[in-house]
Amino acid sequence: MKRNQVPEQYQWKLTDLYETNRLWEDDFVTLKENIADLTKFQGTLVDAQRLLKTLRAVDTTEELAIKLFA
Repeated sequence: MKRNQVPEQYQWKLTDLYETNRLWEDDFVTLKENIADLTKFQGTLVDAQRLLKTLRAVDTTEELAIKLFA
């Protein structure tokens, strides 16, 4: 079944996530940058502060990925 065949009341309102395609594309670029930035943490988890910073970066990246691909 195609989207245009589904009654509107049963369709996801995609603009609740992103008002425009451009906003989605901007977040996609940010996600790619965040993923690349995660590599800088490799081999640096030597203390609790660094571990916390790394886990926060991973969480931020994961939350953005979930939003993009919901």
